[in-house]
Amino acid sequence: MLHESSIHTLKQKHKFDTWLCGDDSQKAANCLLVLCQRLVLMLGKQIESQLDIFKQEGGFTEGLTAERLAHRTKQSTEANAPACPICGKPMLKRVAKKGINSGKEFWSCSSYPQCNGTRRLEK
Repeated sequence: MLHESSIHTLKQKHKFDTWLCGDDSQKAANCLLVLCQRLVLMLGKQIESQLDIFKQEGGFTEGLTAERLAHRTKQSTEANAPACPICGKPMLKRVAKKGINSGKEFWSCSSYPQCNGTRRLEK
């Protein structure tokens, strides 16, 4: 997608054709330097714009985390997840990563780490 300033620059290209297509190589080189400087400024503005969007919306990793949590919540709702014994929020199925129950599924509060409520998974 072309940025607004890119379109503006392309529309003004004809202003530089005299120097770029002329016989004087020094003028053409100077013209290219001016155009490169304009492009650097334009790219700087685009980077600032992308940074502002990143600050507001997050990046790729944040998007993946949000999707994973939404999927887990949906799965738990479909699996008739029990309510947390501590705070009452719905619980999510998780897999223990360490300890004597490593690799086994269990119910964990959806608001973890604010709430540490857990339950055994009844099969």
